[in-house]
Amino acid sequence: MVESLQTTGRVAPSSAIADDPVHQTVTWKLLELQQRLAYLTNEDLLRLAQKLETPLHQLEEVVSFFPHFRRERPPVCEVHVCRDLACHRAGAARLIAELQQAFPDQPAGKVPQNIVVRPVSCLGRCDRAPAAFIEFPQQRESDLPPGQSTNASAGNGHAELYGMHQRSAEELIRVLTQCLAEEKRPDELAKTDDDASFLPPTFSAWDIDPYQLPKKGSGAAALPVHYAVIRRLQLHNQEFAGDFDAAKSKLGLFDKLKQANLRGMGGAGAPAERKWRDMADVDAPANTPRYIVCNADESEPLTFKDREILLRTPHLVVEGMILAGLHCGAERGYIYIRHEYHEQAEAVREAIRIAEQNNYCGYNVAGLGRNFYLSVFVSPGGYICGEQSALIEAMEGHRAQPRSKPPGLESNGLFDNPTLLSNVETFAWVPAIALGYSAPRQKAKPPAASSAAAMVTSATASLIPPAIDPNWYAEQGYRPNYQGPPAIRLCTGVDAVATSDDPQAVFETASGTAYKGRRLFSICGDVGNPGVYEMPIGAPLRDLIQLAGGAIGGESQIRALATSGPSGGFLPARITDPNLVACFRFVLTDQAGRCKKGVDRSEQALRKLLADAEPLRQEQAAWIALGESGSPTEVQERNARLNALGRDIARAQSDLADTIARNRRLEHFCNQLMPDGADSQVIDLLGLPLDIDAFRTTCNEFLELGPSIDPDAPAWKRAKAVHLPAGALLGAGMAVFAGEVDMIDLARNATEFFSRETCGKCVPCRLGSGRFVQLLKELTPDALTSEHLQLISDLDEALRETSICALGTSVPAPLMSLLKYFWDLSKVT
Repeated sequence: MVESLQTTGRVAPSSAIADDPVHQTVTWKLLELQQRLAYLTNEDLLRLAQKLETPLHQLEEVVSFFPHFRRERPPVCEVHVCRDLACHRAGAARLIAELQQAFPDQPAGKVPQNIVVRPVSCLGRCDRAPAAFIEFPQQRESDLPPGQSTNASAGNGHAELYGMHQRSAEELIRVLTQCLAEEKRPDELAKTDDDASFLPPTFSAWDIDPYQLPKKGSGAAALPVHYAVIRRLQLHNQEFAGDFDAAKSKLGLFDKLKQANLRGMGGAGAPAERKWRDMADVDAPANTPRYIVCNADESEPLTFKDREILLRTPHLVVEGMILAGLHCGAERGYIYIRHEYHEQAEAVREAIRIAEQNNYCGYNVAGLGRNFYLSVFVSPGGYICGEQSALIEAMEGHRAQPRSKPPGLESNGLFDNPTLLSNVETFAWVPAIALGYSAPRQKAKPPAASSAAAMVTSATASLIPPAIDPNWYAEQGYRPNYQGPPAIRLCTGVDAVATSDDPQAVFETASGTAYKGRRLFSICGDVGNPGVYEMPIGAPLRDLIQLAGGAIGGESQIRALATSGPSGGFLPARITDPNLVACFRFVLTDQAGRCKKGVDRSEQALRKLLADAEPLRQEQAAWIALGESGSPTEVQERNARLNALGRDIARAQSDLADTIARNRRLEHFCNQLMPDGADSQVIDLLGLPLDIDAFRTTCNEFLELGPSIDPDAPAWKRAKAVHLPAGALLGAGMAVFAGEVDMIDLARNATEFFSRETCGKCVPCRLGSGRFVQLLKELTPDALTSEHLQLISDLDEALRETSICALGTSVPAPLMSLLKYFWDLSKVT
């Protein structure tokens, strides 16, 4: 049993002092009230509005928007069954139908229903599909018969919640019937599921946690020593006699983040170092509050890697956020967690408590003269809360509707103040990057989440692991290992320049792929071992599938891939359409030409700088040979010119190396997707590099193109107004669909998710999402006309051009990819 949705809405630990502005918002007060009363009546809202001196309609608009708030008396028992992609593929629709038939809805009345079956959006347990929770909500004491006020779920802010994943309808019906008849709970009748006991298949091999130390000899495993980066900052601060800016400079965290190329891991992929610097450098009055927010609202179907990070390594997220606060001048931080992550919220709260206990969080962090208070904010529900500005709106006490941009959050975020908002995994990688190493793995299973209190002790608090390699994280990226020379080479023989004495150095030493770092992916669907896997960035998609036990039935049985939940639509494993293959070759040729021109421009710029610097160097050498240096003014001017040229040369060398690296990355991309060389008639999408840039550039430019136009093509294909863009996104969650797959049904399910979860702020998304669902209900393999295609194209363009946030632009993706890759459009007239 784990604690319920209501429990996770309670007041945060001691770090949330009374003047915390978030704890005074309408959303927070409503969560507190529901946690105490079980559901919200009109009288409850009126009393709260009077207490807050807030118009009643503001409370009503918040309560009506978020699905977590209850307005009616809850049933004795609720069954929540996920209906989204992974669970739908695993038979959720049939499971829901059988449960609803066994426990039909009853007319509303004074007596609460016994059992209610509720289809819900993704529960974040896609690796155990179909996912279901049995909940016994708390009851208001005033609703209970006399003598039952001591009921465990009455008025105490708790509910009983039991995971019953991957179960048949027969088993669930039996358990539910016995629960009510015998007044027992599910764990007394069957084995229930929790997240703590469900370890990821390769957790012991994760490098994200630098504190997981190996066993020493035959003794017990060494205790992990957390918050070492903060202790190192503390030592630097003492070394510089309290000069905190000097201490931060010596730690060099901004430079380390840049060198590591740490990106946002929530989907946007913005460089972490740039976001941190923008926040630190924002022009705001000295007393302006600044905030750090962690987006743990992981509501995208197929995505569940943050669930494991929050439960297994919450100390990494806490330390990463504290470091962000210290470097960006913020004094408050919030971890915004979806309300379905009950165990995770408690694990994070425990990690915060331990950090406070050891003076790594709260008042005067580690004696640095800086405060940083951290607390958990549990989402009242809604997929749209994953959009960063909608998340901020929810925290401020409003409906979670995205803001128009600009301005950005770095200047106008929470309460219109500077705010740094990043994903769970982005913060979690910061300690390992700052320390420059990963600890050796221990063979034994990791400590259970419940033993978090033993993670940090006074005996180990003074230990600081030594930094091993500042380039450690960057060097974890994927490196191709070709047998012989690559089949495709785009810039052979480029005469790149490093110095006047070594003209080949930059080209020859430039990274073969320029992939940097590692990241976590969640993968589910038709694979042998669904779960969360840590991979080198840039590794081929095929490697991730094989690590997850391979596709069921073998690689040849893969029908479709979802590389970014429903937002990225669907891709086939291989593309054989001659038109699409020709498109790929066109993009390849175009990008190869641009890469070559970029290398040439960078090389010419470097050669010019070297030529300009050579006379000055010779003049300097002549002065030194004669034992003279000239007048002080001449020396100063000459040195200033040489230093300026030296800096320009260093920048030009870096630009040239980056340009060559991009070229090599393109070469690698081509070799992954066209293993038979430039004349390949097949595009192997299982070779897609797991790299955001690879998806955004070559991959998307190719996939966004329509089929090539030829005189013999059907009329709709020749019409310029009809365009079928279907790009690809790389997210943190993906799925494999193998064997017999109804692609229309999958696309309809994905689009229905967007239609349910739209916030309704912009008309194109609100109406367009429903129209796309209607189209998918009408379409059959033999019912597609040019009029359909024209309408679909127009709707797609409207959503792409006018939607405020990415939810609206993602709505067409399932249908567009269905048409482009899984439909024989040559039959359309």
